[in-house]
Amino acid sequence: MFEYDGTLVSVMNKIMYVVSANLLFIACSLPIVTTGASAAAMYAVLLGAQSGKEKAIIPAFFKSFKDTFVPATVLWLGMMITAGTMWLNYRLTAGFHGHYEVVRIFCNLVAVLLALLWVYAFPAMAYFTNTLRGYLQFALAISISYLLQTALLIVLQAGPLILILFLAQFSRLFTILFFLCGFSIGVYLSTPVLNRIFCRYGQEKK
Repeated sequence: MFEYDGTLVSVMNKIMYVVSANLLFIACSLPIVTTGASAAAMYAVLLGAQSGKEKAIIPAFFKSFKDTFVPATVLWLGMMITAGTMWLNYRLTAGFHGHYEVVRIFCNLVAVLLALLWVYAFPAMAYFTNTLRGYLQFALAISISYLLQTALLIVLQAGPLILILFLAQFSRLFTILFFLCGFSIGVYLSTPVLNRIFCRYGQEKK
């Protein structure tokens, strides 16, 4: 009975972390420009929850938000500008052939690069202390060194969000689920992989 109760408490505690992290992420991302720092803070909370180093959720979130605000915001703004430029180029060349296809291929490659930065750079900011340049170099190096894990991370993080958004068209339940855990559930599912990779490269932030 004690073991059952302990397991139930542990599961409920994890759910609380996932829901709280998602709500905080959405609330702190409303200005849009702060999405990068919010993402790093969400990773910080959920990486700690998965590894058993659980802390008070709100203080932990805002501490990471403050610590990573500058590099995360600069990176996020750069990603938004790049994504917007690539989307515009893709739209302008749609329907054209010849050398325009090279432009679309380039846009697709940039989209993959942005996905790699999302799954590695922001969690690295939550885990390590480094410069923005160091985070970028680390994210690119890790994505190449761990190709299978990288593909798994993209599926784990994008899959649940895409599924919830798709099902939300048919049921309000999934709209509610989006606000409760739409972003954080994928992040939490990816934290075991991230923690195993990151622990090989240095000590976690205190």
